[in-house]
Amino acid sequence: MANLDINDMKNDRKLSNFSIYAISKLCNILFSKELARRLSGTGKWGGLQEYLLLRTIEEGAQTTIHLAVAPELEKITGKYFSDCKEKAVKGPANDITLAKSLFKISEEITGVTFSKT
Repeated sequence: MANLDINDMKNDRKLSNFSIYAISKLCNILFSKELARRLSGTGKWGGLQEYLLLRTIEEGAQTTIHLAVAPELEKITGKYFSDCKEKAVKGPANDITLAKSLFKISEEITGVTFSKT
């Protein structure tokens, strides 16, 4: 399981490439959850899907297509999907405080801010 050290965004710990990849996926989940929270009630969408490396382009696109066109998912936001199905996330991916901290750092790095709801 990936462990994000919010104070080591430049990888001073010299983690392996696989660990960095896992942390980047965790960051995607955390950022998407916080964005969805901030967009709540605005009618805008934020979500995340799983990307697997050993798939064809057509197979890899199925969840994206499903999320874009399925009317039953129109109001679903901030959730994680794999193989066209919502999946539960575990551990640090559910840490709201970590998600807020990551979002704040992202705003500082990019100079872009989002309203807080």
